[in-house]
Amino acid sequence: MSDRVTSPITGNEADIIDYLDPEILTKRYMDEWGLDVASVFRGIDQVQLYKCHETGYRFFHPERLAAEEKIYDQINSEEFEVRNGGALEWKEDWQFGLSLIEPGDRILDVGCSDGGFLVRAGTVGTALGIEGNAISSERARKRGLNVTTGHVGDFLQDHTEEFDKVFAFQVLEHVYDVRRFVTDLLHLLKPHGKLIFVVPNSDPYFAAWGKYDPLNNPPHHIGLWNESSLRGLGEALGIEIELISLLGGGGTFVQSVYRRASLLARVYSPVRRHSLGEWLRIALAAPVAFTLTSLGRRRHAGNIAVVYRKP
Repeated sequence: MSDRVTSPITGNEADIIDYLDPEILTKRYMDEWGLDVASVFRGIDQVQLYKCHETGYRFFHPERLAAEEKIYDQINSEEFEVRNGGALEWKEDWQFGLSLIEPGDRILDVGCSDGGFLVRAGTVGTALGIEGNAISSERARKRGLNVTTGHVGDFLQDHTEEFDKVFAFQVLEHVYDVRRFVTDLLHLLKPHGKLIFVVPNSDPYFAAWGKYDPLNNPPHHIGLWNESSLRGLGEALGIEIELISLLGGGGTFVQSVYRRASLLARVYSPVRRHSLGEWLRIALAAPVAFTLTSLGRRRHAGNIAVVYRKP
């Protein structure tokens, strides 16, 4: 069997750039988020991180690391939301998306969860959603929203070239076969329609958390995006980029300083579990963290939004 790993965007051979220990990831998911992901890593000695030559996109391997349905059942459970502070009523991602909708638009939210964005989007245009997780999609339908349980490939057959705008908030980083996924979304759009992604900013916002940050690693995230790789995706697929925008999403400047100081102090426990000694180490590291974060202040935003235009 060949060890050759190819880019999920171009299909060309990719370079391995890092390795991760699955035992460390499993422990951190459980300790910090109460998520049992052991089944995902069973039989895997190491997690590999690859980089696409042409686009700069970084992705984890093997492909089967993408989260199993039961992992999303844990994440979408009411117990998980309560334990981790509850779901946000409205997000900056959604506000950005709402600003792009024109009266009468027919829009689709891919990976719509329980339909938070659709509620307001439906007051401007006609809003539909598709969600792979049955728990979340059922919640959306109970809110009276037009949401289908399933995946894009299944949805495509009856909805080709139907939508003016297709949104995918915090979805692309969960997808391994990027080229197929984006191509399918483009087929859902009318000619000259717009495809909008919002993804975590891994250059350097989430990267500053350290390579073992659970929620920016498999099985939650399977790819790492930044502005350069989003531009590379557009070039590889021949689609025009209308706009790339940095969104706050991940917190304030002060929060960014705290996170960097935590890394410098080698404090990896959740904030609510820091000991007095850990807080002291963070405080000692804070001046250096402040300086480093100030130098890269433009890019400390938590998310990146991109608007592609279909030919």
